[in-house]
Amino acid sequence: MSAQTSELQLNSNWKFQSMDNPKEFLPAKVPGTVHTDLFENGLIPHPFVGNNELELQWISDERWQYVLEFELTKNN
Repeated sequence: MSAQTSELQLNSNWKFQSMDNPKEFLPAKVPGTVHTDLFENGLIPHPFVGNNELELQWISDERWQYVLEFELTKNN
């Protein structure tokens, strides 16, 4: 008797926040990058425009947490 397997999609409803300066969880896209998520949430200017990249070096100095909550049932 073999075990039945199923696939669970985990590509939506992700959230992220800074672990060094936690405020609130914000929507995130996975796969993606923290730079894109910060930009999409209006927290930074586009990192590839002008010299913006120089002003955004702090992003790599912080630790970031990505979270997805989901329910696993016998039907999954």
